[in-house]
Order: sequence, then C-alpha cells, then structure tokens
Amino acid sequence: MKARISIVLMVCVAVLAANAFAMAPVAITEAVICKVIQDREPVDAGDVFSNEVGKVYCFTRSSAVAKTTITHVWYLEGEKRAEVTLNVGASPSWRTSSSKTIRPIDTGIWRVNVLGPDGELLETATFVIQK
Repeated sequence: MKARISIVLMVCVAVLAANAFAMAPVAITEAVICKVIQDREPVDAGDVFSNEVGKVYCFTRSSAVAKTTITHVWYLEGEKRAEVTLNVGASPSWRTSSSKTIRPIDTGIWRVNVLGPDGELLETATFVIQK
C-alpha cells in the first residue's frame, strides 16, 4: 500500500514539474551590466558608467530544461538601439551575453530587455551612461 502511494505521489510530482517547465521554458536567474566578461563571469558590474567606457556587456545567467533562445533588446532613452538573439542550452546555469559599443554621445538612461523565445519579457537590466 505504501509503495502504491509513493508511486502515485512521484507521478503527481513529475506531472506538476513537467507542467511548470512547459509554462516557463527558460528563467533568468541573473542579468547584469558590466565592463568585462572574464572566465564566463561578469566583471565590474554596475548601473552607472562613464561615456568613455567604450563597451558594456549584458550578462545573463538562465535556467532551461531544453535548448531555446533569449533576446537582448538594447534601448537608449526608450529608443531601440540593438537586438541580439542568443542560444541557451539545457542547463540549470547557462551563461551568455551581448555587448554594446558606447560612443561618447550615448549618454542617458539605458535598458536591456531580456525576452524569452516567444517574445515575453523575462527581465530588465537598467543602467546610466554619463559624462
């Protein structure tokens, strides 16, 4: 009897887990803006950078049960500046990034929307470029 209850419980848990993953094929566990990616990790992360920085990266760490994609959409003051689609592997901790060259005139409030494979907003990273 106990074995039968255990099997039923395991099946219920498996069905619930499968449904949860079907609803959320990818989850963002970290999204930061940084100056450098070193050894697949963000370095000098922040939310304010000089307009002399040259380049910044949007580093994302995600969890996915199957191969999929995410998209980084870069905005300056609400105007789309770049869109980069990135592959995500089936992993509890997949790391990827995109970068944006920052010109001295690119001052203002920036954001990077991280979108899921169906265009759903998963996360937003904001930062400021100042003189």
